[in-house]
Amino acid sequence: MVYQNPGKRQGYVYRHLTHDQTSKLSEARSSINHLENTFVGYFLLTQSEYCLLLPLLNPFIIFQNNKHLGKLFDIAHVPKSYRRKMKRNLWLQSTIGFIPLVNVVFTRKFKCNSRNLQIFERCMQEEEDSALFQESTDNASASGLPTHITRLFDKCPVVKRERREGTQSGQRSAAVSMYYSPCISLSELGIVCPES
Repeated sequence: MVYQNPGKRQGYVYRHLTHDQTSKLSEARSSINHLENTFVGYFLLTQSEYCLLLPLLNPFIIFQNNKHLGKLFDIAHVPKSYRRKMKRNLWLQSTIGFIPLVNVVFTRKFKCNSRNLQIFERCMQEEEDSALFQESTDNASASGLPTHITRLFDKCPVVKRERREGTQSGQRSAAVSMYYSPCISLSELGIVCPES
Protein backbone atom coordinates (compact mmCIF):
# COMPACT_ATOMS: atom_id res chain seq x y z
CA MET A 1 0.00 0.00 0.00
CA VAL A 2 1.36 3.40 -0.97
CA TYR A 3 1.28 6.12 1.67
CA GLN A 4 1.39 9.67 0.43
CA ASN A 5 3.19 12.54 2.04
CA PRO A 6 0.86 14.00 4.71
CA GLY A 7 1.78 17.48 3.53
CA LYS A 8 -0.62 17.06 0.61
CA ARG A 9 -3.55 17.14 3.05
CA GLN A 10 -1.91 19.72 5.28
CA GLY A 11 -4.69 22.29 5.11
CA TYR A 12 -7.72 20.01 4.96
CA VAL A 13 -10.33 20.67 7.67
CA TYR A 14 -12.71 17.87 8.62
CA ARG A 15 -16.23 19.13 9.16
CA HIS A 16 -17.15 16.73 11.95
CA LEU A 17 -14.22 17.76 14.20
CA THR A 18 -14.42 20.60 16.71
CA HIS A 19 -12.19 23.67 16.56
CA ASP A 20 -9.96 22.31 19.34
CA GLN A 21 -9.56 18.94 17.58
CA THR A 22 -8.78 20.68 14.29
CA SER A 23 -6.05 22.80 15.90
CA LYS A 24 -4.53 19.69 17.52
CA LEU A 25 -4.56 17.89 14.17
CA SER A 26 -2.85 20.77 12.35
CA GLU A 27 -0.23 20.90 15.11
CA ALA A 28 0.38 17.14 14.78
CA ARG A 29 0.64 17.45 10.99
CA SER A 30 3.24 20.22 11.18
CA SER A 31 5.33 18.51 13.88
CA ILE A 32 5.39 15.17 12.03
CA ASN A 33 6.19 16.90 8.74
CA HIS A 34 9.03 18.82 10.42
CA LEU A 35 10.37 15.69 12.12
CA GLU A 36 10.40 13.36 9.11
CA ASN A 37 10.64 15.63 6.05
CA THR A 38 13.05 18.38 7.16
CA PHE A 39 16.69 17.61 6.40
CA VAL A 40 19.43 19.07 8.58
CA GLY A 41 23.22 19.37 8.27
CA TYR A 42 25.76 18.34 5.66
CA PHE A 43 24.59 14.74 5.40
CA LEU A 44 20.98 15.74 4.61
CA LEU A 45 19.46 13.54 7.29
CA THR A 46 16.41 14.20 9.44
CA GLN A 47 16.63 14.63 13.22
CA SER A 48 15.49 11.03 13.77
CA GLU A 49 18.11 9.68 11.36
CA TYR A 50 20.90 11.59 13.10
CA CYS A 51 19.84 10.07 16.43
CA LEU A 52 19.71 6.59 14.90
CA LEU A 53 23.36 6.81 13.81
CA LEU A 54 23.98 5.80 17.42
CA PRO A 55 21.65 2.82 18.08
CA LEU A 56 21.86 3.53 21.83
CA LEU A 57 19.68 6.59 21.20
CA ASN A 58 16.89 4.43 19.72
CA PRO A 59 14.87 4.51 23.01
CA PHE A 60 14.67 8.29 22.62
CA ILE A 61 13.21 7.83 19.09
CA ILE A 62 10.77 5.21 20.43
CA PHE A 63 9.63 7.68 23.09
CA GLN A 64 9.25 10.43 20.49
CA ASN A 65 7.25 8.22 18.08
CA ASN A 66 5.06 7.00 20.94
CA LYS A 67 4.37 10.62 21.92
CA HIS A 68 3.24 11.45 18.37
CA LEU A 69 1.02 8.37 18.34
CA GLY A 70 -0.54 9.41 21.65
CA LYS A 71 -1.27 12.87 20.22
CA LEU A 72 -3.16 11.32 17.32
CA PHE A 73 -5.17 9.09 19.67
CA ASP A 74 -6.05 12.14 21.81
CA ILE A 75 -7.53 14.05 18.86
CA ALA A 76 -10.44 11.71 18.12
CA HIS A 77 -11.63 8.14 18.54
CA VAL A 78 -9.73 5.65 16.37
CA PRO A 79 -11.23 2.17 15.78
CA LYS A 80 -9.32 -0.89 16.98
CA SER A 81 -8.38 -2.04 13.49
CA TYR A 82 -6.68 1.28 12.75
CA ARG A 83 -5.04 1.37 16.18
CA ARG A 84 -3.58 -2.08 15.54
CA LYS A 85 -2.02 -0.94 12.24
CA MET A 86 -0.57 2.19 13.83
CA LYS A 87 0.95 0.26 16.74
CA ARG A 88 2.35 -2.31 14.33
CA ASN A 89 4.17 0.47 12.46
CA LEU A 90 5.58 1.75 15.74
CA TRP A 91 6.78 -1.69 16.84
CA LEU A 92 8.42 -2.37 13.47
CA GLN A 93 10.24 0.97 13.57
CA SER A 94 11.32 0.33 17.16
CA THR A 95 12.77 -3.14 16.55
CA ILE A 96 14.70 -2.25 13.40
CA GLY A 97 15.98 0.92 15.08
CA PHE A 98 18.56 -1.12 17.02
CA ILE A 99 20.33 -2.41 13.86
CA PRO A 100 23.15 0.00 12.91
CA LEU A 101 23.03 1.72 9.48
CA VAL A 102 20.01 -0.38 8.44
CA ASN A 103 17.90 1.69 10.82
CA VAL A 104 18.77 4.95 9.02
CA VAL A 105 17.85 3.59 5.57
CA PHE A 106 14.68 1.96 6.92
CA THR A 107 13.60 5.15 8.70
CA ARG A 108 14.11 7.18 5.50
CA LYS A 109 11.88 4.82 3.50
CA PHE A 110 9.34 3.71 6.13
CA LYS A 111 8.50 6.99 7.95
CA CYS A 112 6.51 5.54 10.83
CA ASN A 113 4.84 8.78 11.95
CA SER A 114 3.83 9.75 8.40
CA ARG A 115 2.25 6.33 7.90
CA ASN A 116 0.37 6.62 11.16
CA LEU A 117 -0.82 10.10 10.20
CA GLN A 118 -2.06 8.75 6.86
CA ILE A 119 -3.99 5.97 8.63
CA PHE A 120 -5.49 8.53 11.00
CA GLU A 121 -6.45 10.79 8.07
CA ARG A 122 -8.14 7.85 6.34
CA CYS A 123 -10.10 7.08 9.51
CA MET A 124 -11.19 10.72 9.83
CA GLN A 125 -12.22 10.79 6.16
CA GLU A 126 -14.42 7.72 6.61
CA GLU A 127 -16.01 9.23 9.72
CA GLU A 128 -16.67 12.48 7.87
CA ASP A 129 -18.26 10.64 4.95
CA SER A 130 -20.53 8.61 7.22
CA ALA A 131 -21.50 11.75 9.18
CA LEU A 132 -22.36 13.60 5.96
CA PHE A 133 -24.43 10.68 4.68
CA GLN A 134 -26.27 10.43 7.99
CA GLU A 135 -26.97 14.15 7.83
CA SER A 136 -28.23 13.91 4.24
CA THR A 137 -30.56 11.01 5.04
CA ASP A 138 -31.87 12.85 8.12
CA ASN A 139 -32.55 15.91 5.97
CA ALA A 140 -34.33 13.76 3.41
CA SER A 141 -36.58 12.24 6.06
CA ALA A 142 -37.23 15.66 7.62
CA SER A 143 -38.09 17.21 4.26
CA GLY A 144 -41.42 15.39 4.15
CA LEU A 145 -40.64 12.92 1.36
CA PRO A 146 -42.85 9.84 1.25
CA THR A 147 -41.48 6.93 3.23
CA HIS A 148 -41.40 4.59 0.23
CA ILE A 149 -38.96 7.02 -1.48
CA THR A 150 -36.68 7.40 1.54
CA ARG A 151 -36.52 3.60 1.86
CA LEU A 152 -35.00 3.41 -1.61
CA PHE A 153 -31.69 4.70 -0.23
CA ASP A 154 -31.59 1.91 2.35
CA LYS A 155 -31.89 -0.75 -0.35
CA CYS A 156 -29.37 0.74 -2.76
CA PRO A 157 -25.84 -0.66 -2.39
CA VAL A 158 -23.18 1.60 -0.90
CA VAL A 159 -20.08 1.72 -3.09
CA LYS A 160 -16.64 2.90 -2.00
CA ARG A 161 -14.54 4.78 -4.54
CA GLU A 162 -11.11 6.41 -4.22
CA ARG A 163 -11.29 10.17 -3.80
CA ARG A 164 -9.12 12.26 -6.13
CA GLU A 165 -6.99 14.88 -4.42
CA GLY A 166 -6.63 18.13 -6.39
CA THR A 167 -8.03 18.89 -9.80
CA GLN A 168 -4.68 19.61 -11.46
CA SER A 169 -2.50 16.79 -10.12
CA GLY A 170 -5.04 14.00 -10.68
CA GLN A 171 -3.34 11.84 -8.04
CA ARG A 172 -5.37 9.33 -6.11
CA SER A 173 -5.61 9.57 -2.35
CA ALA A 174 -5.81 6.82 0.24
CA ALA A 175 -9.08 8.38 1.39
CA VAL A 176 -12.23 6.68 0.20
CA SER A 177 -15.57 8.31 -0.61
CA MET A 178 -18.80 6.45 -0.06
CA TYR A 179 -21.87 7.10 -2.13
CA TYR A 180 -25.15 5.42 -2.96
CA SER A 181 -25.02 3.86 -6.39
CA PRO A 182 -28.19 4.18 -8.43
CA CYS A 183 -30.13 0.97 -8.72
CA ILE A 184 -30.71 -0.40 -12.19
CA SER A 185 -34.43 -0.97 -11.96
CA LEU A 186 -37.30 -0.73 -9.51
CA SER A 187 -37.78 -4.48 -9.74
CA GLU A 188 -34.43 -4.96 -7.95
CA LEU A 189 -35.85 -3.01 -5.04
CA GLY A 190 -38.93 -5.20 -4.88
CA ILE A 191 -41.22 -2.44 -6.13
CA VAL A 192 -43.87 -3.58 -8.55
CA CYS A 193 -45.16 -0.82 -10.81
CA PRO A 194 -48.88 -0.98 -11.57
CA GLU A 195 -49.59 -1.94 -15.15
CA SER A 196 -50.90 0.96 -17.18
